[in-house]
Order: sequence, then C-alpha cells, then structure tokens
Amino acid sequence: MIVHRALKYRLYGTEEQEALFRDFAGVCRLFYNLALEQRRGGRGTSFLILLL
Repeated sequence: MIVHRALKYRLYGTEEQEALFRDFAGVCRLFYNLALEQRRGGRGTSFLILLL
C-alpha cells in the first residue's frame, strides 16, 4: 500500500515581502500559461504578451 504524505508551510512576511511574492507568483503563472499554450500548439495572445 502506498501512503502519500504532504507538508504545509506558512510564511509570515512583511507587507513588502508579500507584495514581492505576489508579483513573483504572477510572473510564474504567466510563463507557465505561455508555455502550456505553446505546447498545445496555440498561437493566441502569447506573441502579443511577449512584445509588451
């Protein structure tokens, strides 16, 4: 029998650190979505976003 375990961590940062983390997460989400779109063969809006 396989047992799956997970750990959860919570970070308590300053307001400035939280803002930077949100920005970083947004950039990661953008690049993930662009890579996913490219992998699926779509040309959609990724070209326009990269030009900005």
